[in-house]
Amino acid sequence: MNPAKWAAITFAILAMAIVSAACSPNTETPTTQPDPTATQQTAQQAEATESPTSDQPATDSDTIAAEPIELNVLFPADGETLATNVVRVLVEASLDSQIDINGFIAAANLDGSFFTDLVLEDGINFIEITGINLDGSVDSEQLIVFVDLASEQVTLSIVSPQDGAITPATSIGITGITSVDSVVQVNGVETTPNSQGIFAVTIELESGSNLIEIIVINLLGESVTEELVIFSQPE
Repeated sequence: MNPAKWAAITFAILAMAIVSAACSPNTETPTTQPDPTATQQTAQQAEATESPTSDQPATDSDTIAAEPIELNVLFPADGETLATNVVRVLVEASLDSQIDINGFIAAANLDGSFFTDLVLEDGINFIEITGINLDGSVDSEQLIVFVDLASEQVTLSIVSPQDGAITPATSIGITGITSVDSVVQVNGVETTPNSQGIFAVTIELESGSNLIEIIVINLLGESVTEELVIFSQPE
């Protein structure tokens, strides 16, 4: 073969190989570098989802239970029969209480008791007492009281104090209810009821045990007597 023709064929083969190599796609996978910004954001999200420990707010179980209110009806007694239609309802409760008696807000005494004067009807009367304190605690009592205005017998109901009461004071007020036309004697001190049948007398006390005698006499000369023992313990 002619050397010149052989050289031309060889050159053509080399050129085709070069062109084929240049046109083939690069199959190597490029290496990517980690993004430091994305890594930092992922760490911050993980910290945000962690449950708090010492910064947890107090739950309801950590709060102190409210002190419940407890009503103690001093007068009248449930089922009691009265000869007057005017009655002073006397209730004992904590000083932060508000007492409702048949729709009337009771007034507070200095000794921590509450009272309301009610005008009752002859016959059966219902008395509803509801108390609520500052914590929202509620207590209630229901009484049935009988009024017998036709009764000719002299009656006496001691409102306060209770028999056996103990006081640091050297004197005490005796309060009760009887018929309007009666005369009342408390340890010899004579007084008359007001227009509602309520009487009140202050008696001096000696240190220790004190016997208090209350005598009520009506216009017919009928009488009734009650006795109380009060203990004085001056500080």
